[in-house]
Amino acid sequence: MIAQLNSACPHQMAQPGLGMPALGGNFALDRLGVAAPPSALLQQSMQTGQVLLQMMTMLLGLMAAGGASGGSSGGGGSVGSVSGGGGGGVSSSGGGGGGGTSATGKGGNVDPSSVKDKTGTSGLNASSKRGLEEAHKWGLPLVSGKRSGGGTSDHDHGNAIDVGTLPIGAASSNGGTQQMKEFAEHMRQEGKAGRLNVKYIIRDGQIASSRDNWAWRPYIYPGKTQAQLDALKRSNPGEYNRIQHFDHVHVSFN
Repeated sequence: MIAQLNSACPHQMAQPGLGMPALGGNFALDRLGVAAPPSALLQQSMQTGQVLLQMMTMLLGLMAAGGASGGSSGGGGSVGSVSGGGGGGVSSSGGGGGGGTSATGKGGNVDPSSVKDKTGTSGLNASSKRGLEEAHKWGLPLVSGKRSGGGTSDHDHGNAIDVGTLPIGAASSNGGTQQMKEFAEHMRQEGKAGRLNVKYIIRDGQIASSRDNWAWRPYIYPGKTQAQLDALKRSNPGEYNRIQHFDHVHVSFN
């Protein structure tokens, strides 16, 4: 034990012939060269060890605190990316693709009372009104509802709604907004699940119904051929956008 303590001390034991008297085995030299009993040296070593342990504990605590702070900041960035852009096509303000939820854009989270329909809702059946409520959650107003006449169109019987935010019949309205696309997809999923009494949806030159298990398929306006539509697209792109539903979403109900 004494030998171990002596070897751990930075000072050597006095040796005969070096100008200092040899000490007994029960003593060692302290920093001042004064003989100190082993118990004092042991106490000094233990105190030094305690100081080092405290310093290491403080260092580890600081490192842990720094890591937690960094993680918290990183988490905030993830949330921000989720609400601002990473979410992509979810923000109506155009921030990215479809992820986050914006009060003015993402489907299902717009205050319906803030949406002003562009035409009256009189004559719509209960299912059409319920579908319009869903459209309002995407910030989409009614642009065409119940129409006069007794034709075969679902509009003539209050069984359909047209919703959207683009100018109707404009050449520039050649594709639905992100909200229009999301609403159409939402209604397609509702129809596939047998909810909301959905009959079919048309948007961007495509239609979905129970006929093909609610898969999107090309839509051709009734009474037109593909060749006629191609010619109309060249001669009157605004009318082409209207009848092929590039400037609004159509939903029919049973």
